[in-house]
This record gives sequence, structure tokens and C-alpha cells, in this order.
Amino acid sequence: MLSSILAFLIQLLIVDPLTSQIDARLKQAQVPPALASSVNSCVKDALPDLVRRIASQPSQGISLAAEIWLQSNGFEGAVAKAAPDCAPLLQAVKPFYRGGKATT
Repeated sequence: MLSSILAFLIQLLIVDPLTSQIDARLKQAQVPPALASSVNSCVKDALPDLVRRIASQPSQGISLAAEIWLQSNGFEGAVAKAAPDCAPLLQAVKPFYRGGKATT
């Protein structure tokens, strides 16, 4: 019961705002929708692991939520902290910020 409440809060305060930032930034960078969707799916799929990590270290959740809500490092740093397994997808979208095409 407590873990489902924590998962709801993490979804509400971390994952949803982060995926909104991802959508906005990747759309602005003209990233193909399929690639942007893959990044968002990866972040959403990381929720169970994120819940476990924040349950063991609540301060990590607080700092991550603050970083996302204050948009202090852009979404890349927040994604790296929230969903480290998504790093390859972040590398795939970086060329779009420089006006190039992704190499996957």
C-alpha cells in the first residue's frame, strides 16, 4: 500500500513533469516522434526502479523533484538521474540539438 502511494507521488511529481519537459524540448529540436516516444517510454518504464531507489533514499527523490520543477539542469540531467538506463536514447537525440541527424 505504501509503495503504491509512493509510486503515485513519484509519477505525479517526477515522471509526469519530466516527460512533459522531454516532449517540449524534443519537439522544439524536431526529433522524430518515434524517437521522442522511445525516450518517454524509457523514462516511464524506469518508475519501479525509481520507486525502489527513492524509498531507500528519500533525499534523492526530493532533490530530483526540485531539479525537475526548477528546470535547473534541463531534462538530460534529470533523465540521467531518474532513468540511467535511458542514456543511449539521450545520446541518440543529441545530434538533433546540433542540427544533425541521429545515428542509431
